[in-house]
This record gives sequence, structure tokens and C-alpha cells, in this order.
Amino acid sequence: MITTAKSGKRTGDIAVTNLERAGLPEECVIRVARIATVSDAQIHRKLGGVTPKDRTAVTSLLKQYAP
Repeated sequence: MITTAKSGKRTGDIAVTNLERAGLPEECVIRVARIATVSDAQIHRKLGGVTPKDRTAVTSLLKQYAP
């Protein structure tokens, strides 16, 4: 889940390092603890993407939860 984390950051949050590339208007974090799966039918449009650095950070954290 990607969120603005206005209520506060949590352990395991990963900051989105390139907001423009991600298509986000303000600072956000990737909250791995709230990950969910969605079907292609639920995706209406692509806003952007995360950098390889952010993707690597998420992958490393996920490996801690599900080795």
C-alpha cells in the first residue's frame, strides 16, 4: 500500500524517493505491512512507477516476512 502516512510513519515504511516518477503529488511511503493483491480489472490506470532502489528496498523487506 502507498500512503501519505499523515497519521505517522510505522516500522517498515519505505519512503518513495521519486514522487514525480511515481505520479504522486506529495510525500508518500510504501507500507509493506499493508500489502494487498488486486486483479487487473480493479486497476483503472497507471499513475507511475517506483524506482529500482525503492523496489529493491520493498523486496528486501518482503523477504524478511516471507523468506
